[in-house]
Amino acid sequence: MSFQKATRELRVPLLLIQASSGSGKTYSSLCLMKGITAGGKMAIIDTENRRSAIYANEFDFYIRNLAPNEQNINGYIAAMEEAKDKVDGLIVDGISPAWKDLLEKSNKMEGNSYQNWGKLTPLQDKFISYIQNYPKPLI
Repeated sequence: MSFQKATRELRVPLLLIQASSGSGKTYSSLCLMKGITAGGKMAIIDTENRRSAIYANEFDFYIRNLAPNEQNINGYIAAMEEAKDKVDGLIVDGISPAWKDLLEKSNKMEGNSYQNWGKLTPLQDKFISYIQNYPKPLI
């Protein structure tokens, strides 16, 4: 039989916060993660030159600056992998640079954009899959 009785399973939270610059995404993420982890270890992957450190007096967290040359899908995955076994929850403060990197790669490729994106889609899918399967709470 292919149908089974549904049972509640433990799932880790996976949240995406989108808002304009300066609207409080980082602060809100820290508040949420503090609650989700019940005050456990939390970390931020910061893509804005350690800008999130402004909240270090209010929250206890680790920070990993993602340098401009790391702001690509493989750089994000490497940083997320580094945090996986060290913290109870992770905030990735800004994924726009990853998509910008893909766009820049596409624009530099020969041929039409449809075919170019076809070549880049596996990399994008790799990132989405990694996010969806991250084993810790992730914002």
